[in-house]
Amino acid sequence: PYESRYAIYNAVREDTAPRPISSSIDQAVQAHLMRIAGEKDSPHARHLARLASMHPFFVVDRVLHKARLLNPTTIAYLVQGLRYFTALQFDILLYTLLIHLCEITSKDTIQLPEWLASLGSFVALLYKRHFGVLHFIPVMDFLIRRVRRGGFAELQLIRKLVQTLAGHTQEDPNLDPEMYMCGPVLRLVLLDSPVLHSTGAHLATQAFHSTLGPQLETLVSLLDGIRTRTPGLPHHDSVNDTLQVLLQFLPRTHTPVPRALTPLLNFQLLRTYLPLPIW
Repeated sequence: PYESRYAIYNAVREDTAPRPISSSIDQAVQAHLMRIAGEKDSPHARHLARLASMHPFFVVDRVLHKARLLNPTTIAYLVQGLRYFTALQFDILLYTLLIHLCEITSKDTIQLPEWLASLGSFVALLYKRHFGVLHFIPVMDFLIRRVRRGGFAELQLIRKLVQTLAGHTQEDPNLDPEMYMCGPVLRLVLLDSPVLHSTGAHLATQAFHSTLGPQLETLVSLLDGIRTRTPGLPHHDSVNDTLQVLLQFLPRTHTPVPRALTPLLNFQLLRTYLPLPIW
C-alpha cells in the first residue's frame, strides 16, 4: 500500500535532510534540467537519471520546481527528459509532489494559479507517457482531502490535469452543471463517455479513467455539494469550472435521477438503482 511506501520515503527524506547536497551536484542537476527543458530528446536525460539514482529526493524536488515555471512546450520536453527514470524514482516524484503542493499552496502569491496549472500539465503529460508505472491513486486521494478541507486552490491543478488528459483545453460552453444536477443529487448516470469513444482516445486517458473512476466520482459529488451550499462565496466560480471539466471527462447520460432520492445518495446507490454496468 502507498501509505507504507510513503512512510518509508518520509523517514529516508528526514534522515538525509541534515546532510546538504554539494554545490557541484546542485549545479549539475540545474544544468541538465535547463538543457532538457530547452530541447527535444535531450541527451542529458541519461545524466539526470544517473543523478536521480544517487540523490532521488533532491533531483525530483528540483524537477518539480522547474516544472512549475515552464510553458506547455517546455513541460513536454521536461517529461521526455525523464524517460530513463525508474518506477521507484517516479513513485518518489509523486510523493514529493504532495509535499510540494502543501508548501506552495500555503503561500499567498499571485503566481500560485500559474504554478498549479503548470504542475497539472506536467503531471498529466507524465501520466500519458508513463501510466504503466505511475501509481496515481494517492495523488487523487490527497487532492480530494484538500478540497474537502477547503483547499480550493488545488482545483486549478485538477482542471489542468483532466483537461490535458482528455485532450481539450477549454470548457464546453454548452455544458451547464445545472443541467446535470438537482441540488446535491446528481442528474448524471455514468454510462457512456464522449472522451473514451472519440477518435484517437489515448490509452493513458482510458487507464486514468478506469483506475481513478471512484475518486473522480467522489470529487464530483463533493464539488456539487460545495456548489449548492456556498453559492455566493469567491470559490464558487472555480468549483463550477471544475465541475464542467469533470463532467466532460466522466461518462454521462441525460437520464435524470428522481428528486425523491436524498442528498446522501452516492454512486453506489446509483449502481443499485440502475442495474447497468458503469465501468
